[in-house]
Amino acid sequence: MPEKLFPTTDIAVVILIFDRRRERGGKYARRRDILFIDASCCHQAKSRTLESPEINKIATTYKQRKAIEKYASLASFQEVQSNQFNLNIPLYVDTFEPEEAINLKQLQARFDQIESKLTHQKTQITHHLMEFIRHE
Repeated sequence: MPEKLFPTTDIAVVILIFDRRRERGGKYARRRDILFIDASCCHQAKSRTLESPEINKIATTYKQRKAIEKYASLASFQEVQSNQFNLNIPLYVDTFEPEEAINLKQLQARFDQIESKLTHQKTQITHHLMEFIRHE
């Protein structure tokens, strides 16, 4: 969930849902996986509120218990155990967006162009200052 969702906290909000049907003798007692949903992108930027479409997306994802790239992940008990039972969402839901590749040749050409203009302008300023000094 987004940070500052509640007025009393500046940190990101995490909601944990414990399904009592997973307890011994329950309908889902054999279920050992854990659903992680990263809903940090699902809020109105200015108001920091969740609107109905975002709430519905979270609820639908929870009900369907399906992995959605960059949004939700079903982690096995073994995976959580291998992470020393750390429930930090980024360990399970990869939301990384690669940055655009930088064209170094193009960047160097632009840098050289700017440097050339700067050198030219410095030469002009020096020339004007010398003219000003001669006319004093």
